[in-house]
Amino acid sequence: YRIQVAPQSTQRLKAKVRQMTRPGRGPIALAILDLNRYLRGWLGYFRLADLGGTFRALDSWIRHRLRAYQWRQWPRIRTRLTKLRALGLPEHRAREIAFSRKGPWRTAHGPLNSALPNAYWEHQGLFTLYRGYQRFHRGNPR
Repeated sequence: YRIQVAPQSTQRLKAKVRQMTRPGRGPIALAILDLNRYLRGWLGYFRLADLGGTFRALDSWIRHRLRAYQWRQWPRIRTRLTKLRALGLPEHRAREIAFSRKGPWRTAHGPLNSALPNAYWEHQGLFTLYRGYQRFHRGNPR
């Protein structure tokens, strides 16, 4: 037998993450703190479930959501350009992304991945469900 998570539980998780990352909520650091607290609790509840692939997909979706959140916090093109340069992007790539007319969700999906990769979110302290799941299933529940 394998323990699974009901689709409604995953939908509730996504709804809660949407609520925590809605526009105008404040600095991204606060959103990450709230997310970490919630994700650790959610993982603690469902850690016995067989969800490796689901956790990877959820982590990816959460990072995508955070990239869009970050993009909305840079409303002016000049601000976007300055921030992208500070992240170490080449000038032409930073201009290409900053002057994009696409919305936050679409920009976060493709172009912004190069500026805000997974390592960036680890450095910011974002907890990942999949790593927590791996730690538990390898015998180290911390």
